[in-house]
Amino acid sequence: MAQGGSRNQIADVVQSGLRNTATINQDDSNVATVLQDGMGSFTDENTVLINQDGRSNMAIAEQHGDKGNSLSINQEGSGFSGVSAVNKAIAIQTGSFNTATISQQP
Repeated sequence: MAQGGSRNQIADVVQSGLRNTATINQDDSNVATVLQDGMGSFTDENTVLINQDGRSNMAIAEQHGDKGNSLSINQEGSGFSGVSAVNKAIAIQTGSFNTATISQQP
């Protein structure tokens, strides 16, 4: 799901079942939430990728499953007129063999 060109966009993704994938790309003042509830495996993980550019973005990724969850949240801020970017990210995972990466850059 790609959103751009305007602010205050909301992307909500809810997935259940096996081997889910969610990708969200947004820029400037947006909210992305992903909830995955299902089982992955070592070779076919449940995967979340959220990319946000700009400032004032919020990303929440929640994965519940037996094993094999992977999530990545990348936020690259661009403050303006001496004001720094204010981006927020939350990652929640249950189960085993999970990986989570949050990268935030001003």
